[in-house]
Amino acid sequence: AVVRMLVSAGVGVDTKDQGGRTALMQACAMRLEDVAAYLLEQGADASARDSRGRTVLMYAAVGRSPQCLACVRRAFPACINLIDNMGNTALHYAAEMGDLDCVNSLILPGITKVSIQNADGRTAKDLASRDIVSFRLELAAGSEIEGGDPPTLIQRVWRGHRARLEYRKYIDRLALSLWSHSAPPRDAKSKMPGGGGRAAGGG
Repeated sequence: AVVRMLVSAGVGVDTKDQGGRTALMQACAMRLEDVAAYLLEQGADASARDSRGRTVLMYAAVGRSPQCLACVRRAFPACINLIDNMGNTALHYAAEMGDLDCVNSLILPGITKVSIQNADGRTAKDLASRDIVSFRLELAAGSEIEGGDPPTLIQRVWRGHRARLEYRKYIDRLALSLWSHSAPPRDAKSKMPGGGGRAAGGG
């Protein structure tokens, strides 16, 4: 509501703070999907950069919001492989955050350059904070590791085993989340008319 009021009052949607951050960047970093979508509808610049060269897509990656990532990509398709002042892409940020959903949304076959190295010579896979993310990036890169020796068979098997364990945990958490949203509250019976619980006068 505040953002809408400011825009209605004539405040520019691309106004930057001292760090060069726009309202769209802040919304993406804070996972305010509705606000980000509204700002884009109002013509917010999806190609904007802050004082460190970080893009809106990078802020969405840090905010762990696949929805914001998708909105920004649609508004500015060329943003996927852009780098900041340190040579990092949005995929570097997503990998470091360890968010598999965001990593998956940034890996576009034939478009995303998974093996881009930053100023320290590190790829997104090198920055991955979770084994499952690292494994996913290795698959996307065609199991090719630049600037180093290829992993041994034992290393691949071990990484794959650890990645599968993490993937099972990820699926379990996803299933639990879906179940918790679909299952009725535990006290739903007592709140229903004639449910027999104390709220209904049953005791």
